[in-house]
Amino acid sequence: MAAAAAADDALSAAGGHTKFVIRRDPASKLYYTLSNVNTDAQFQDQRNILILAASNDTTTWFNLGVLLADDTGLAGTADSARYTGFHYVDWQVRCSILPSLFCTCTGRSSR
Repeated sequence: MAAAAAADDALSAAGGHTKFVIRRDPASKLYYTLSNVNTDAQFQDQRNILILAASNDTTTWFNLGVLLADDTGLAGTADSARYTGFHYVDWQVRCSILPSLFCTCTGRSSR
């Protein structure tokens, strides 16, 4: 029977309380993730910036750059964090190509 994970076994990673996927590249032996990064402590669910991050061990992560950011004209404002999001990102590397699938939400909703 496997031992239960301890609270200190939790990983610290970029994210705005969002789903993310970690994949290991067999060639480089690095772990990669596409994740939302939190840049404003007032918006812990911030999802308006999507980054590519890498790790040797899934414990220490390095931000490799922004892949998507709010381009609605709201960037840098509280409304950007409220009304713009890149959600449910999933991806795979195939022959040096990075196909990805995600849901983009922008603007104000009546719901």
